[in-house]
Amino acid sequence: MWNLVADVGGTNMRLAAMGPDGTLSDHRAFASKGDLDFPQACAAFISERSATPSAVVVAAAGVVAEGAVQLTNSRQRFSEGDLAGVCGCDTVKILNDFEAAAWSLATVSSADVTNLQGPSDPPSGPRVIIGPGTGLGVGALVWAAGQPHVIPGEGGHVSIGPQSADEVVYFQSLVDIWPDVQIGAGCA
Repeated sequence: MWNLVADVGGTNMRLAAMGPDGTLSDHRAFASKGDLDFPQACAAFISERSATPSAVVVAAAGVVAEGAVQLTNSRQRFSEGDLAGVCGCDTVKILNDFEAAAWSLATVSSADVTNLQGPSDPPSGPRVIIGPGTGLGVGALVWAAGQPHVIPGEGGHVSIGPQSADEVVYFQSLVDIWPDVQIGAGCA
């Protein structure tokens, strides 16, 4: 029995086989902008094994909505349904990459961190993880009724827009040069 775990970003798609005890027994990397899209990379990885995975968990660099993700800085889009079909299992979960990282904050202790300032023990309560990747990744862990809950975010992928009618022409010129700054159907 094994599970497929993956970290999928704008540059690399890293896949690994994880045993029941949580140890990684094998791993492989593919280029995110290479010959294979992520479902094809999963199929290639699985074909090297004697059995299909029991479950699939993917940490992806992008906004996850309704079980699907459009990767940031890559033209790839895939869904939990796509992966269930390719991987031959019903248990598939796609998380934002910093959402996945934020889950690790539930068990962080003073032995896991280097204290730069303040008390040496990490405080209980809300915790935030911030880091570089395809943008500025952000995730938060909060506690409710004694249970951890994660709030994903895309802190580095914010768009800008005109603040007045006079700025519309400038922003349209900016969109012509750099289309990624546009939100929605366009400036109006």
